[in-house]
Amino acid sequence: MVLEENSADDADSNNTTLETMGEEILNQVALLPANHRKWTLSDRQLWVKCMRIHMCHRRKPQSTDQKEENTSEKAVESMCFANGDFNKKYFEFEVTETEERVWDESKKALLYKGLETYGIGRFGEIRTNLLPQWTANELRMKTMPLIGRQNLQLYKGFRGNEAEIRIQYERNKKIGLAVPGCWKANILVSDDHGVVQRMIDETEAEQTYVLEP
Repeated sequence: MVLEENSADDADSNNTTLETMGEEILNQVALLPANHRKWTLSDRQLWVKCMRIHMCHRRKPQSTDQKEENTSEKAVESMCFANGDFNKKYFEFEVTETEERVWDESKKALLYKGLETYGIGRFGEIRTNLLPQWTANELRMKTMPLIGRQNLQLYKGFRGNEAEIRIQYERNKKIGLAVPGCWKANILVSDDHGVVQRMIDETEAEQTYVLEP
């Protein structure tokens, strides 16, 4: 006995019938010869459906819990129906609309504003109040090429407008270009010999900014 595949819509309208068909399949499989080498193609197809019923079919729980009643349809669907046929809807991709994020000059201007208002290190507040689409860590990464330094720890508490941030960028760029391999993607990175840090320390006394707690 070979049962035709049913669509998901057919299963929704004939669930009781599918349950009955599933029980019939299980009963027939129980009567198959013990030696599977003697099985016909139809017998093998019945056995496959039986395995699906046992392993892939999930009955919707009977519950009075309101939260469970409101569970999404996808969450209670099974890979196959009660008769062992595959549920094609289970394998469909769920398409969700997401708003595309674009980092442009307007977003950069908001980041400059946030750095001036809240200071470096307060990226959570910048995110909450100005750039909610971006994570605090993403804003930290976006700040690095603006000020020209990978290690922002020494700038923690620095509040500066765009012009003041640009001054620091030029300072870091000058150091980075003076030390081979330490100016990468518009960012000053440290070297293994401490030359970069020494040059930062030497130029620190020339700076007029104040780090706020």
